[in-house]
Amino acid sequence: MKAIAVANPKSGSGSAVVLMENLLKAASFEIIPILENSAEDTRRELRSQINKTKPDVVIAIGGDGIVHLCIQEIFDQDIALHVIAAGTGNDFANTTYFGLADIDKSITHLRSYSTEVIDLGIVKSRDAQKVFVQVLSTGFDAIVNERANRIRFIRGRVKYTMATLLVLARFKPIEYEIEIDGSYRKLSAMLISVANGPTYGGGMRICPEAVRDDQKLDVIIIKPVSKFELLRVFPKVFSGGHVGHSQIEFHKVREISLSAKTLAFADGEYISQLPIKVAIAGSRLKLVTNR
Repeated sequence: MKAIAVANPKSGSGSAVVLMENLLKAASFEIIPILENSAEDTRRELRSQINKTKPDVVIAIGGDGIVHLCIQEIFDQDIALHVIAAGTGNDFANTTYFGLADIDKSITHLRSYSTEVIDLGIVKSRDAQKVFVQVLSTGFDAIVNERANRIRFIRGRVKYTMATLLVLARFKPIEYEIEIDGSYRKLSAMLISVANGPTYGGGMRICPEAVRDDQKLDVIIIKPVSKFELLRVFPKVFSGGHVGHSQIEFHKVREISLSAKTLAFADGEYISQLPIKVAIAGSRLKLVTNR
């Protein structure tokens, strides 16, 4: 078996680097390491190594950001993904069968690995086309994500709590035009998110019923509420307690178009300004399982 291991040096305050070193020492099979300082350089080197070596597996060491980067290069190829969690949120790793930062277990799974396939979402904008594996957010949560990325002196959930409070002070409902599986609507909303997996933001269960192999995307629409109500409801997302709220809609869709004066993030990474079109990707992703 041939593998490429990709790590984000900044993940987990440097723990990804240590995990990479331990992986290379423990493995009895060929692993090509990629440890670059920028996302652009990482993706360029990953693409180059895939073309040169034709690996069986890509091992992503880090959080959802490094997973997002890796799947852009492998989703339409016969290459499996394995994740060793070393980020802040680790939503993808924590909601799959593997991903714990345990090198010995990872080596065991990789030596005689089996795979399963999952769906991916694909988002198309004027400027880009990307796949995502977890959640695409627009509106209030996307603006919070963007604001949190600018807070450098705090890490973890506290950073997102601070960003939430900062954004909430000036936030107003957003006017959307949407088309869900051919049905057109205009509406005001606090946010509209599209989920392939159930969580984002370090365990927030934004779409608790989302599963990755049903060929559907889960859409949540939070209609206008007061700032006090949004502040009351939003923390309930960690437990899924927001389900059933009178101002929240859920839909299972194959395709949705969104137009509004706001921005989109997917897997915690900036995608583009709206308008965008989101759908189930034609290609699926192979995962290394720990079964």
